[in-house]
Amino acid sequence: MKTHEPHNIDDELLCHGNWLSLHRLAYINKHGAEKTWECAMRNRRQGAAMMIAVMAPSQRLILIRQFRPPLAGPVVEFPAGLIDPGEDAAATAVRELYEETGYHGKVTAVAPPSCNSPGLTGELITTVMMQVDDSAYPEPPATPAMEDDEDIVTFLVARHELLPFLTAAVRRGDMVDSKLLAFAWAGKYFHDAD
Repeated sequence: MKTHEPHNIDDELLCHGNWLSLHRLAYINKHGAEKTWECAMRNRRQGAAMMIAVMAPSQRLILIRQFRPPLAGPVVEFPAGLIDPGEDAAATAVRELYEETGYHGKVTAVAPPSCNSPGLTGELITTVMMQVDDSAYPEPPATPAMEDDEDIVTFLVARHELLPFLTAAVRRGDMVDSKLLAFAWAGKYFHDAD
């Protein structure tokens, strides 16, 4: 029987790095007992923007593959980036899509912020839908304006080929971001259900 509304009561900083910090949160659970939880937080808490960028009219998705040190290998994912101070998610999406892929896109919708891995971090991610004009890119764009430590490869993948593309990526040893995999499986399930 629930007698209390769970809520946080304390936030103790355990370790502080350049980009992340480890916290011990104290909270009251539904039974009124005090508990603790450890989590990672970004030092800049503006969140991130993730772009679902679609080429039009071809309906190809713009995906990236990049090395992710926590996984010790490459990950296939949607382009994404941290929201800078003074930016909103839409501005971040336009900037990051160009920096990571070389494509210029138009924002068509912005979802409310959502949590990515709430058992591990309080980071919020805003999904931004974007459209990129196929006719503006008869050839792939020039090398994007990546940061020095980024090693990003861009892929254009037709929506109906997304699951086979991701399956092949896993076979070659890549990891797949869970948001992209959920998008692919939901697209297959709902498309097949029609």
